Amino acid sequence: MITSIYLLLFLVSAASAQSTERFTFFNPNNFSTDATFSSTACCQSSINCFSQYHAGPFTGDGRFYKNITGLNPHWRVNIYYGVLLLDSNNSGYVTFYADGRSYSQTTFYNAYYYGSDNCRYTGYNDYRSTYSYTIYHTNSHLLVEWVASGTYYMNQAWGINYFELTVYRCLQNCSRCTEQYRCLECEPGFYLWKNDTIDICKPCPNYPYNCTLDQTTGILSLSVEFNSIGSISSTVTNWTSMPSGYFVCCTTCGSHRISSLIPSTRNITKTWENLPIHCEVNFTMNIFSVDTWSDDYVFLELPDEGQIATITFNSEDETRTENICGNSTIPDEIRELSARFPHTSSSLKARIGTNVTSLGKMYLNNLTLSIALCYDANCLACSSPFVCTQCIPYYYPHPTRSDYQKCKQCPGGARKCEVSNKLYL
Repeated sequence: MITSIYLLLFLVSAASAQSTERFTFFNPNNFSTDATFSSTACCQSSINCFSQYHAGPFTGDGRFYKNITGLNPHWRVNIYYGVLLLDSNNSGYVTFYADGRSYSQTTFYNAYYYGSDNCRYTGYNDYRSTYSYTIYHTNSHLLVEWVASGTYYMNQAWGINYFELTVYRCLQNCSRCTEQYRCLECEPGFYLWKNDTIDICKPCPNYPYNCTLDQTTGILSLSVEFNSIGSISSTVTNWTSMPSGYFVCCTTCGSHRISSLIPSTRNITKTWENLPIHCEVNFTMNIFSVDTWSDDYVFLELPDEGQIATITFNSEDETRTENICGNSTIPDEIRELSARFPHTSSSLKARIGTNVTSLGKMYLNNLTLSIALCYDANCLACSSPFVCTQCIPYYYPHPTRSDYQKCKQCPGGARKCEVSNKLYL
């Protein structure tokens, strides 16, 4: 168990080391323009100017732009670029836009006085200006534009001779974040786990299906199986039947989407593996009692502990008034079966079955497994999600109040320490 926590820390460190992506994809052919290329051959896009390749030169007003798509999830970008003002005469300027917002304006007036003659026409000054902007940005696409206005003089031209984009990525498996270690939303198959200094995405135990974590209660709910909404066949996996071969998901009962029939004296079993450190488990599901039941029951069983929950049905019950499916002359019933019990193992095997005779039919839907996590990252055991009772080496359970006890680092780098009225190293 300790190894898995150390592995998590390693993965966070590895993600941090690869938290940026830099793109220097300045090939003018990958950009678009509605500006007019200069007819002067000495400064086309394949020729060096200011010792670097460049786009242009363009004469007159116009736009040079690119819509960059397919960016990985990130929270900010840095844009670095160079603008060329060639043979500047007097007026006009080039404005840079990112996603429609202007960030800089470079005027030709400056080039006339401060530049040097580098390329294109001789006897006219040229000027290269570089810019760098760090922008809060989360979209998967970014539109960059350089727009020239007021460039009416015949000799002057403009171009772009460098572009570099640095993307500051979210942590691994995070689809949206506000900064590198603060994730807001996870990719499918992962749940958001928040701590004092880091919010990361952990894999759902029932991967590749989804799960959600309630940050206020510490309860992790796995994806609903035999779901009454959506594609139920995609939410059911790894169930086995006894005897084998008869259980195939899924079917309908009237207007309800349900599991396939679980016949008399039969049961279905599933094992959940790689559960995170936790202290309690809760099952809930809807049970369909269809056709003839005579005080027959449905049970939830843990193979090592026996039946932990049962629910009894009788088709003669006067409260049963609705026929859902099956024999149209016999009223049916839907009730919820739930069971909450202490559990700490990393695997859980559960069995669902019934003793109803062949005259009755049993179905289920909306089965949910919820896990009360030990919420502290350095916790090895807990009595409730926010009360840790055992910590990894170099940490000890530190009581803050009766309902909150987290792992705190031992003073002086001690491997083991404990707290009563005093702190013992």
